[in-house]
Amino acid sequence: MLTLTLWLLTSPARAGGYLGADYLPFGRGDLVTVDDGQTSGTGLSEGDGILQPPLTVWGGWRSAYTAWLFGLSAGWDRTVIYSGQQRTLSSQGGVRPSVDQRIYLRATHEPGALPWLQWGAYGTIPWAREESTAWTEEEQAAFQDAARERRGRIGGYGVRVGGGVEVGLTEQLYIGVRALLVIHQGVRQSGDQSVISTQLRPENGLSLGWRL
Repeated sequence: MLTLTLWLLTSPARAGGYLGADYLPFGRGDLVTVDDGQTSGTGLSEGDGILQPPLTVWGGWRSAYTAWLFGLSAGWDRTVIYSGQQRTLSSQGGVRPSVDQRIYLRATHEPGALPWLQWGAYGTIPWAREESTAWTEEEQAAFQDAARERRGRIGGYGVRVGGGVEVGLTEQLYIGVRALLVIHQGVRQSGDQSVISTQLRPENGLSLGWRL
């Protein structure tokens, strides 16, 4: 039995690449956040919609009973102001990698609907920079504190767990639905204070996958 299980999990005929996209439609909670001005002000935090847009793509590797899915998104903006001999720079950005494991409850090569369980993690690596040749040392220190506070609003990390089901449209093309529970945490520095925020939210969407 052990030999058969290992063969099913490692057989090259049942393994290959996996590409896909998830569509996460905006909900009423997203609209309320925008209407109430509760976004981070950077455009780059987890809930602002740039690093985690409604349509996300991923790629990875699958075998008979499991798949590893990897995602990566990035955002950046930079403004430089020249005034005579003076130069002022403002920039900010973030990189958001993610990894998920999908465990199928039936072999992926079998016909019919394929239910699965999923768990994963993600994190946003932030940066922000403020500098000017026109600022005094005190002004430069104040703007460095502001940049540090902005990095806190951009950065964050979380885990997610849930499940879904997918159905084959063709031998390689699959469509499905998924429902995950996300726990997101951010840490923001404000002066000598650290503000830790934790959010629990659903993440429901449609999936389209292509098995290579």
